[in-house]
Amino acid sequence: MANPRFMPLVRKPVERQPDGPTRHFVGRTHELGEVRAAIDDARAGRGRLVLFTGEPGIGKTRLADEAETLAAVKGMRARWGRCWEGGGAPAHWPWIQVIREVIAESNAPPVRPRNLAAEIARILPELASQACEPETHINAEAARFRLFDSVATLLKEAARAHPMVIILDDLHDADMASLQMLQFLARVLHNAHVLIIGTYREAEMRRSTERSALMDEIVRDAVPLPLAALTESEVGDLVAGRATGAPASGIVAELHRATAGNPLFVDGVLRALAAEGRLGGGACIDLAGFTLPDSVRGAVRRRLGLLSAAARAVLTTAAVIGQESAHALVAQVHGHAADTLAALMGEAAAMGIVGVAGPSSSRFTHPLLREALYDDLEAGERTRLHRQVAAALESLHRANVTPCLAELAHHWRAGAEAPEDIEKAIDYAIRAGDAASAVFAYEGATGHFRVAVELAAQQGGNLLRRAELFVRLGAVTTHLDSVDSITCFENALAMFEQLGLAERAIHCRAKLAAV
Repeated sequence: MANPRFMPLVRKPVERQPDGPTRHFVGRTHELGEVRAAIDDARAGRGRLVLFTGEPGIGKTRLADEAETLAAVKGMRARWGRCWEGGGAPAHWPWIQVIREVIAESNAPPVRPRNLAAEIARILPELASQACEPETHINAEAARFRLFDSVATLLKEAARAHPMVIILDDLHDADMASLQMLQFLARVLHNAHVLIIGTYREAEMRRSTERSALMDEIVRDAVPLPLAALTESEVGDLVAGRATGAPASGIVAELHRATAGNPLFVDGVLRALAAEGRLGGGACIDLAGFTLPDSVRGAVRRRLGLLSAAARAVLTTAAVIGQESAHALVAQVHGHAADTLAALMGEAAAMGIVGVAGPSSSRFTHPLLREALYDDLEAGERTRLHRQVAAALESLHRANVTPCLAELAHHWRAGAEAPEDIEKAIDYAIRAGDAASAVFAYEGATGHFRVAVELAAQQGGNLLRRAELFVRLGAVTTHLDSVDSITCFENALAMFEQLGLAERAIHCRAKLAAV
């Protein structure tokens, strides 16, 4: 059966003004002006990259939605690539989503010539039938360049007929290979009818030295737009749009104080107050007893508390899966019929907790909602749910698990208790590492192989397998860190010598000499 995660996104229609943003959009006047200028440039063939940054809940994705609306008014088509923060995504995942939508468009140009299809087929296996065999005797850097160039060519040609805006959401969760492709495309699409918009949390991007350095390079070719908190006046506009009748006395100033102007936090409080019937009527409201600790966690939990027990249960499973989840997978875990699952997700959607991500998948409207559900799980329950999700993935994709190898590796590792669970986690980590390495996503491959090495060491025994894993890890780290690679090959060499495998040891020494 088709994997709902890999189907084109179906987005809800938005209510537009004739030549402006959707109704009830508050603030961001400067940012919208920059977006309008970037749209005009892209339509004229001057490609741009615009980056929205800021804290969780500050409105990055909401502003990207407005940008999509403005672009649509100008005749541009939007393509979304949403990054996957929960682990298990294949390399280049946000770009895979974008490319699939471009190719699926009925008016999109075919992927020609065949060598172009061959390069893109490295990350989109469904193109294999169109592709000739790619060259195998070229070095890794040249192969990676050809992949990136092929993607750029496809996007340029598709945008020639219909200018497009590409929106990459939550880039702080993107794999390094996806960021490297963004860096390449930002430089080569400057003369194309393409606007790329990226959103990310600055603080989370800065946690990794490598990712931070790469993002600094990307920003040089971008228009960075850091988003600030809403002013008290703008919070007042939000309250006026939500309240029925005269807003409660002092609500605006108190709300701005309690939320520090974070739009998600404001929205969370307003929803909870409205659900309790406390928003309108003019009575004085003191949010002191409603106060959220230093964040919106309290408001988030109040919103989640309005859910029925059954809806909360399926949302908890969805939180274990990730920011986005396929209904078929959640239903498989719980044994629900499709209509039952749809009704429970509909209950959550009515409260603004999830939104539509595809024909049969949902996405949390903000990461904090997912995190609150996930963090509330006791350790044992969390492990059990990861294991159930892993088993459900295997059942749903028994005919071909290749597209979800990384996801399976992630969930089996998080859900492993018995020795057989750990063996599955090791096996999927190896296969996911091989798959990532095959598309030059060496950072991702390194992560998978490290997991396999760690789990194999926990298992003990089978020294030969551990040595072979160090060889795999050493091979991919040669592209990233020679010192790390040397350490891996030295570990493998010591194990081969301990096992008396002279030929393997000689081969390992040759690898060391070549680093």
